[in-house]
Amino acid sequence: MKRDMDFIRTVLLDVEAEKMQARYDELIGKEDEENGLQLDKLRYHCKIIADAGFVNCINDMSLGQVPIDLTWSGCDFVDTIRDDDVWRKTKSGASKAAGAGFGFIVELAKGYAKAELQKLGLPLS
Repeated sequence: MKRDMDFIRTVLLDVEAEKMQARYDELIGKEDEENGLQLDKLRYHCKIIADAGFVNCINDMSLGQVPIDLTWSGCDFVDTIRDDDVWRKTKSGASKAAGAGFGFIVELAKGYAKAELQKLGLPLS
């Protein structure tokens, strides 16, 4: 399965807003092929964001790794990408740097967020 950065952003924002249980309940409540594919996508992305150290999870026999909260790094990343404009610029910049890994995307997002703060006149070094 291919990593979907927009989906990862959505999942992280949902974890922060404590909406993950509702997301799982919605997918499990409807047993059709599309929901099965969405559940597989959710399982995969929850696993990789846990592997990246952005969420703490519990292990569920049927669901896999279920995020329960953000780690310190996860909070920092969500704070960086929460703004839609920063996220759009981050994705655009990453698409221009073919093969950019996740660490690059994190640093790129920090750079765009810092630029937005500087526009507000905040002195940042």
